[in-house]
Amino acid sequence: MVNEIIRQRKSIISFLPLEIEDEKIQLLFEAASLAPSSHNEQPWSFIIAKRKDEENFNNLLNLMNEKNQLWAKDASLIAVAAAKKNFTSNDKPNKYYFYDVSSAVANLTYQAVSMGLFVHQVGGFNSEKARVDLNIPDGYDPVVMLAIGYNSSDEKFPYSGKPRKSTEEFVFDGQFGNSTKLRSEILSN
Repeated sequence: MVNEIIRQRKSIISFLPLEIEDEKIQLLFEAASLAPSSHNEQPWSFIIAKRKDEENFNNLLNLMNEKNQLWAKDASLIAVAAAKKNFTSNDKPNKYYFYDVSSAVANLTYQAVSMGLFVHQVGGFNSEKARVDLNIPDGYDPVVMLAIGYNSSDEKFPYSGKPRKSTEEFVFDGQFGNSTKLRSEILSN
């Protein structure tokens, strides 16, 4: 059976106006720090702002496109994940840096769900403006923004989540496109 924390994860767009306790914020980023990475490089950096820190929160919020700002303004915490493109040890390109940061964000996301929080990952933002406004150094890429908070049952924004693909659509046997019997075998056992 798939872990219930994975099943509960969703990208909400209605947040309660509650602050996240500092201890929980610390745990989110400790979970991120435990993600696997190529050569244990840990190429991720996070820039965060709590909603009560209005100036910094609004600076991050304004990096998002207008549609995302409509709902993300109610989040308790906004973050930008940036990734270091080269290895520290030899300054050679790390072709896995984006993947590694994604792993850290996934760890953070599942830690959030385990604590009753939700993370909406946001790709709709101006990465060049983020680089300048947040003083992100050369050699790093802003990868994704995160809106984090407690779920509100208030449906301010109509949203219908897309259905999940079945495993038959993305798991192949031996070569791309070859059907696998994996799903039917699991279900019959």
